[in-house]
Amino acid sequence: MDVRIGLVGAGWMGKAHSNSFVNALIAFGPEYGKPVFEVVSDVSEEAAQVACNRLRFQDIQPTGRILSQMKMLT
Repeated sequence: MDVRIGLVGAGWMGKAHSNSFVNALIAFGPEYGKPVFEVVSDVSEEAAQVACNRLRFQDIQPTGRILSQMKMLT
């Protein structure tokens, strides 16, 4: 099973959460879900790009767009 991840905020805490998904896969195996890094967003486009490259996110979106999509879901 894939666990699709969208990360809002690519700073220290975002990196910690992303690493936790990878560590959980190593520790518990794929039966608990394999992380698929879908989209990353940050107010700093540079920080989002770094996270995209390091963690192999598939897409970068502006923070405003992500937040407006989340608002539509509520």
